[in-house]
This record gives sequence, structure tokens and C-alpha cells, in this order.
Amino acid sequence: MRCKRSSFTLTELLVSIVFLSLSVPALCMMVNAGMEAVFENGARNEAFNLARNEIEKCLNISYDTLKNEVPQDEYYTVSRRVTLIAGSAGHSGGVKRITVAVTRRRDGKEIAALTTDITGDHND
Repeated sequence: MRCKRSSFTLTELLVSIVFLSLSVPALCMMVNAGMEAVFENGARNEAFNLARNEIEKCLNISYDTLKNEVPQDEYYTVSRRVTLIAGSAGHSGGVKRITVAVTRRRDGKEIAALTTDITGDHND
């Protein structure tokens, strides 16, 4: 009668080590790519919030004093471009287009851009 032992052979052990050595780095790369996507999405959300805040500021200031600006943030540059698209620039009868772009300071990549049009009577 033969004794049945439950143990691993050297071949089984080597196969499992090779399998783990190939799969663990791939798993780490997938986790790293997922984390980068999460951070990039967070940066995009923050940039859109900065752009929305800048648009809100534009809607709450006088139409006649609305001009181009480039406010600075610790991580982002928020640029505001104001363009007269209808009417005259001297009084409140026209329409201005406000474009707000948010770029990341470390690499200059534009992350968010919002555009809105306002009329001279938007504060009335």
C-alpha cells in the first residue's frame, strides 16, 4: 500500500513562482494607471470649478468694467478673454463673449475651458 502525501513538487512550485512574477507587475501597472486616471479626473474637476467661479465673477461685475484678466492659482492659470461680439464697447448696449481657460502651471496643458455670452443689461 502506498502512502498518499499532499505536497508540492519542485516543478509546481517553479511554475507558480513564474506565474506570480509575471502577474504581479502587470497588476501593479494596472493599479498605477487607475490611480493616475483618478488624479487626472480630480484635476479636471478642480479646473472646471475654477472656470465656473471665474464665469460667476464676470456675471457679478459691471458690464462696462469687464476686461481680460489672468488670475493666478497655486497649481493653475485661469485666463479670462472678453470679446465684444455685438453692439458698441462704450456703453451697456452690446453683447460680450467671455471665455475662461484653465491651464496647469507645471506643464501648460489646458484642462478646462468655458464660454458664455452676456448682454449689457445682465446686472439689471
